[in-house]
Amino acid sequence: MMAAERTSFGNNSALMGTSFESMDLPRASAESAWRESERRLARLLEGTGGGMYDWNIRTGQVVRTSYYERFLGVDPAEVIDDISFWRERLHPDDAANVKELVKSALETPNGRLSVEYRMRHNDGSWRWLRDDGQVADLDADGRPTHFIGFVSDVTERKMLEREIIETANREQQRIGSDLHDGLGQDLTGIALMLRGIVAQLRSAGSPLHLEVEDVISLVNSAIESTRSLARGLTPVSADAGGLPAALRALVGKVEERYGIAAKLAIDLAEPFKFDEVTATHSYRIVQEAVTNIIRHSQAQTLWISLTAADSHLSIRVKDNGKGFVTGAPSAGAAGGMGLKIMRYRAQLMGGDLVVESAPGQGTSIHCWLPAGR
Repeated sequence: MMAAERTSFGNNSALMGTSFESMDLPRASAESAWRESERRLARLLEGTGGGMYDWNIRTGQVVRTSYYERFLGVDPAEVIDDISFWRERLHPDDAANVKELVKSALETPNGRLSVEYRMRHNDGSWRWLRDDGQVADLDADGRPTHFIGFVSDVTERKMLEREIIETANREQQRIGSDLHDGLGQDLTGIALMLRGIVAQLRSAGSPLHLEVEDVISLVNSAIESTRSLARGLTPVSADAGGLPAALRALVGKVEERYGIAAKLAIDLAEPFKFDEVTATHSYRIVQEAVTNIIRHSQAQTLWISLTAADSHLSIRVKDNGKGFVTGAPSAGAAGGMGLKIMRYRAQLMGGDLVVESAPGQGTSIHCWLPAGR
């Protein structure tokens, strides 16, 4: 009885495993079924708007679904299935960051990659790609041999996100201009009219001139508040010295209001002019970093540097505060919305941002952007 039960269980196990060998299917049928399974998987992936790749790290060979051909407008006959195909089409501004992330993933047994970058289409345009991959196989020494990933086209999303940010920036500038040239000028006119009334009241010997002078003081305070709001909405003005001048004003404000020693170093090739978009995003990144330092770091000193090298702009913000363990749930502002917005602004401009910190050793935020001019 026991023998019969074991035989029955063994047969059921073979069926449940759906092994082609155990079912004694001909090899040709097994291969046909496997190819059909691959075809269905490829169609499923492409139906989700993406494709897969399998990179043999040792040989450099890459097996891809046909998604790449359509995504980049490549003739199937032209596709070269090795890593050089990817390297040749990777955007120069994205290359260093992507390669560093890939290297980091390959140095970890179960390393993962999640990055967005641009690749050149056959028509010369640049398309945004999201790449999520991971190490798939290791050799006997624990070194990765295969890397598999899923890619999808995020070009339209990137364009929409950028348009949303730029629309918000334009609206801020419009409101700032309205405050400065509209409300600010109206208040200035009111103050001038009241001064005229004060002069008349004094001539008439009326004590009411004292009350009107108090009203003038309130109007002047409102004028200063309006100008401050306008500067906050449009901190970077080409007419007022551009990004360097805006950063100098920010440093002065930090020292005056918060008692933190702020050092600014600017090293730009002359003449160097920023385009409005790059200047605004750069300032907002520094502003958010400084705000985080003031709120969370307990620092006595912070350093801001702005340098231009080759075709890239480098921004660093450092402090001598308490620091934190990067990646920890208790990392505070480093893992919060502020950092996400900073990184998002950098990536939106085709750059990136990294944070380095350790308990008791302060924090360093490094951002690099294409130097749009």
